[in-house]
Amino acid sequence: MTPSFVAGRCRLYADEGGAAAGYNVAMANERIRVFILERHPAIRAGLRALLESSPEIVVVGEAGDSAGILAHIMATQPDIVLLDPDLPDDGGLPLLRELSAALPAASLLVHTDDGASAKMQAAFAAGVQGYLLKGQSSQKLVQTIRLLYASRVDLTANQDLPD
Repeated sequence: MTPSFVAGRCRLYADEGGAAAGYNVAMANERIRVFILERHPAIRAGLRALLESSPEIVVVGEAGDSAGILAHIMATQPDIVLLDPDLPDDGGLPLLRELSAALPAASLLVHTDDGASAKMQAAFAAGVQGYLLKGQSSQKLVQTIRLLYASRVDLTANQDLPD
């Protein structure tokens, strides 16, 4: 997949057909849309390669800092936001709160090297649904994304049930 739009250090991706929303509408129910927020370019590239090697996952965008990122993330409507909370320019908890409020249908997955319980508690209080240490296996990351997506789909389906 090639970048269809580059704004600063943020890349939004289009599918092979060039869908401006960042994903193929026909595949919206089949593929998990992930936006990556990671400060280290090499780690970000590795995450993108790993996730795109999984046929049910598509990376719809990526960025290395939080400056002006909310509008870009909202434009892609990801199912999962994979987020390093130690982003430059005051990312972290304020951004988690903003994302949680702006994208209630998306799952926020913190991907960090900080396993301190106070940080974990603060992240969950800010609205994240998952917290994964960077030392975990790549298989664990993909599995966690699948589980978070499945739980959000189930919750959405259950909300539509009549009383």
